[in-house]
Amino acid sequence: MGQRSQFYVQFMTNKNEVITENLSAMHLQWSWGWYSIQRAKQLLDFIQKETKEERYSMFRGGSYNSAKEVREVIYDLTQLNLEIGTFVKGIDLVYEELEMKFTNEYDGKGEDYTILREMARDSIIYNKKDLLFNADKHYRINPFEQDNNDGIVVIAIDKDGKIKYAFDKLQANEFMPITAEEYYKDYKKWDEEQFDEEDKKSVKEIIEFVDSFELLTAEELEQIFNKDYEW
Repeated sequence: MGQRSQFYVQFMTNKNEVITENLSAMHLQWSWGWYSIQRAKQLLDFIQKETKEERYSMFRGGSYNSAKEVREVIYDLTQLNLEIGTFVKGIDLVYEELEMKFTNEYDGKGEDYTILREMARDSIIYNKKDLLFNADKHYRINPFEQDNNDGIVVIAIDKDGKIKYAFDKLQANEFMPITAEEYYKDYKKWDEEQFDEEDKKSVKEIIEFVDSFELLTAEELEQIFNKDYEW
């Protein structure tokens, strides 16, 4: 256990009357075990309540929020742990992926490209309209390549508002989705030495809430990560 994990949310947006899939991806340096379950709970709770607004739901393509705007909402909520009142600054892996594309494209082309590359990278990061280059603004995140030793949380919302989730410890370089209860087994003994009876009751209730959602299959996780998403 090393306190490094990622949170992924697949959601829908409405672009020019076309519903498209998008993926948010956030790395947290200090989230593991119980803290990751708490964050999963608050994300699922918020998404579940929000998706009931069918016409304007930002997660199921009912509104006209951009993918960037929806990701910002997800990231804000992911970095907060409302259960215990803490905040952990995360890293947006979508930005990192796009930065890497710019760096790879313009590195090694001489000093004249250095400033241009930095300007182009900034234009992507801050979503300026006057992009300097027609770079490929598609991204794909490989969770097995991330700095991770405490597993991932994945949430997926379809256009009908159905919500699925999974924890995965990324073992053996293949997807093996597990429930919150299964994920927590490796952390439970240590926590029980620190928690009082009220804490233990909260643990039970939150795990039950998370595991009330349908578990993603390994095939569904493959589909989520084995595709390109548009910026």
